Amino acid sequence: MSEDEISELEIVGNVDAVAWTKFWMQTIKKNPGIPYDEGAMIGWFANAIQSGVNHTETKYMLRDAGVSTMSEYVNKVLLGKDQSE
Repeated sequence: MSEDEISELEIVGNVDAVAWTKFWMQTIKKNPGIPYDEGAMIGWFANAIQSGVNHTETKYMLRDAGVSTMSEYVNKVLLGKDQSE
């Protein structure tokens, strides 16, 4: 993978349209038939939309719990640990 390429892990949870476009261009270069496959297109856009939904839900979930990271959320909400422990 070149320095300019975006990995699958980088696109998950990403709400940047430029990143999704770059990833799309990489994908169709490797798989030129994808733009003509309706199922692939539905999956692609569903993933892009869901990524935005997940990003927003996580942002508000963390805010409502009074934490700033997912590990703090897990410790505080799911494990019931005080941050001073």
